[in-house]
Amino acid sequence: MALDRNSIERRDFPAARRGYDPDEVDRHLREISEQVDQIQSAQLDAPAQAAPTVAAEAADQVRTIVEAAERSASDIADRAEGEARKITDEASRAARESRERSDAESAAQIRRVEEAAAQMLQRAESVDQEVTRLLDDIRAASDNIVGTLKGGASSLQSDLEGIRSGLGEISDVEQPEAQPEPEPEPEPEPEPEPEPIEEEEIIEEEEEEPAPAAGEGSEGARLIALNMALNGTSREETGAYLEENFDLDDREAILDDVYSRVG
Repeated sequence: MALDRNSIERRDFPAARRGYDPDEVDRHLREISEQVDQIQSAQLDAPAQAAPTVAAEAADQVRTIVEAAERSASDIADRAEGEARKITDEASRAARESRERSDAESAAQIRRVEEAAAQMLQRAESVDQEVTRLLDDIRAASDNIVGTLKGGASSLQSDLEGIRSGLGEISDVEQPEAQPEPEPEPEPEPEPEPEPIEEEEIIEEEEEEPAPAAGEGSEGARLIALNMALNGTSREETGAYLEENFDLDDREAILDDVYSRVG
């Protein structure tokens, strides 16, 4: 290495963190450069005979100074490298711990999400089972209602057919067959006027006439009322008809029964 100021005070060393203070190092190198300059000036000013001895001593001093400077620079580089390695190791360890912590937190979060999903699936299965059970109950109830309605409709149809057949028989009984008109008979001889009959005797004869059987009148009235109800006749009109044509004690009961069946 050349022993001049530029070589001693050079600044092309590798940069490192946490080393010696650069200003202090520069100051130290400047002092070395000044001492080297002084030695070189003394060599130029010394007599010729003393030149070899002075030159040798100066060379030794310069060599010592340079070696010290190189050792200082080497120590500075080693310390800087050690500090840099320490900082790098700490940064790597911190990054590794942070990554491990993040992995642990991510695993815990994933586990919580999986548990929540499992609970939701279990709840959905429970709801599905409950809905299925309710649908089965509704289907069973619907089948029972439909069966009951069908049975009631069949029974009502049978009753209506029986009522219609009974009404047909009553119509046949109420409408007598047409008879041929009798041939005119010769006028009879006038009879003597009958004696006047007292009012009391007429009342007694009317009381002696047999009343129609209550059972036969009630059943006929029931059939007629049912036929009128099926044809859409109101309850009041049917009741008025029964009152005019039948002597009934249970007219309201018959109307209640008939119109409750017809609905």
